[in-house]
Amino acid sequence: MKRSLIFGLFCLPAGLIAIAMIFGNNNDYDPGWWRFQFSIVAASILIPAFLWYLIIERKKRFSMKRGIVVGVLSAVLSHYFSWFFSMYIGPLLEQRPEILDGGVDPLLFSMKASLTYSTVSLLLFGLLHLPLGGLIGGSYANYIKKTKQKTLLKRAADILKVI
Repeated sequence: MKRSLIFGLFCLPAGLIAIAMIFGNNNDYDPGWWRFQFSIVAASILIPAFLWYLIIERKKRFSMKRGIVVGVLSAVLSHYFSWFFSMYIGPLLEQRPEILDGGVDPLLFSMKASLTYSTVSLLLFGLLHLPLGGLIGGSYANYIKKTKQKTLLKRAADILKVI
C-alpha cells in the first residue's frame, strides 16, 4: 500500500502541469475554479495509487510493461475523474446542491458530462499526459524491481556469510 501511495505522489506533477497550463495564462482568475484544481490534484494522486495497488502491488508482479500500462491507464482515468470530482463532488463540498438540481439525475449528468469533457481534455493534454504517465509508471516499476532484486541478493549473501 505504501508503494501505491508513493506512485500516486509521483504522478502528482502531471496534474500540477495541467493546472499550470490551464490557469497560467488566465489573468481573470475565477475563485470558483478552486474545486477544479482540487479535483485535478485528488485524481492525480488517488487514481494512480488505486490502479497501482489493484494491478501491480496486490499481485506482486513488478515489471516495466505493467508499470507503463498502469501509468497510461492512470492518465486516462485521471482525466475522467478530475472532471467527475469537480462536477459532482465539488458542489456538494460547497454545500450548493442547487447547482445540480434541474430535473436531471446529478450523478448520471456528471458521469456523462465528465466523459465528454475528459475526451476533449485528453485530446488537448493527452499528448503530454499519456507518455508522461507511461514513463513514470515504467520507471517506478523498474526501480522497485531492481531494489527488490538487490534486497534478495543481499539477504542471500548474509545467509551465506553465516554458513
